[in-house]
This record gives sequence, structure tokens and C-alpha cells, in this order.
Amino acid sequence: GKGNGLNITATDLDVHLRVKTEAAVSKEGKTTVRASLLHDIIRMAESPDVRMELKGTNLAVECGQAKHNLTTIEPADFPSFPRVKAAEGKEVTEFTLEDSLFRTLLAETSFASSTEEQRFVLCGNLIKLDGAEIHVVACDGRRIAVSSIASPVKDRADLILPAKTVRELLRLLSSDTDKPNRLQ
Repeated sequence: GKGNGLNITATDLDVHLRVKTEAAVSKEGKTTVRASLLHDIIRMAESPDVRMELKGTNLAVECGQAKHNLTTIEPADFPSFPRVKAAEGKEVTEFTLEDSLFRTLLAETSFASSTEEQRFVLCGNLIKLDGAEIHVVACDGRRIAVSSIASPVKDRADLILPAKTVRELLRLLSSDTDKPNRLQ
């Protein structure tokens, strides 16, 4: 936690997710814990207030009457968040896109992604930033789906979102909100 927010980064090495949420942070710090344990503790909490305190190599988590101690690992041992390089070799800048818009782009194309693992390059959605538009493309060798919108970023880059990542994004992104999210 830092300032008035808590940054949460999670990965299973296929899908990487980063979320920032508001939190009252009294002492800055960072640590790494098993996401499944922390998720279960918070999901089962009787109180909406969760208090976390790093005590040595343990994270003390309090939710109402429940108190838990989770073993931590060094933050430096956590896998780094993958970065996307633009055609010019620099990192792609962050940009903001509404949940519903990004979800629509993925939903309109994901049905055409291949499910055959031996055709790895077809097992996902291509996101192409051409400086003027964002194109999302999926193809399984027999059918192709394309969806495009005007781009809020002027960089050029191509990246493939694996099918598992697309499924998670479709599950997480709301279709009925114009809430903007920063994409990295």
C-alpha cells in the first residue's frame, strides 16, 4: 500500500492482473502472499473492513472477529509484469478504455479463436494498435472475426492475448458500465 491506495498484482504466469483500489494506508509497504488464501479470507469476511499489517515475514489479516496470519515471500521473487514494446522498440504507453467498449471488442471476436493447442498463434486474440485504430482479430484457420475502434493511443504495436486471458477479461469486465480502466 502507498498513499491512499492499494495496488494488487496477481498472476498464474498465463494471466497477469493489476488493480488499484482505495485504502487507508498508515504505513507504506509491499509483500507477496498466495492470492487464493487472501481471496478466500476476504470472501468469507463478515465485515466489509479488512485490516492488513506486515509483521516480519507474515501478513496479519483481520476481518471483523476473524484473524489470520499468512506466510509471505519476498516481493522481488514475484514475476515481473510483462511489458509490450511498440514497433519503434519503446514501451507502449498506458491508455484508458471503458470496460464495456473493451469487453465488446473481445466478445465480438473471441468466438473465432482456435481451441487447438498445436496452433498456438491462433489460440487468442490479436490486438493491433496502428496509431489511428485498435483492431482486435481472432482466427481459427476457418473463420475470422475483426472488431475496430478509434484508438486513444498513437503508438503502434501488435500483441496476442491468450484465450485464457480473453476468457478472464470477459468474465471480469462489466458490459453495462462506462467505467474507464487503464490498459497496460
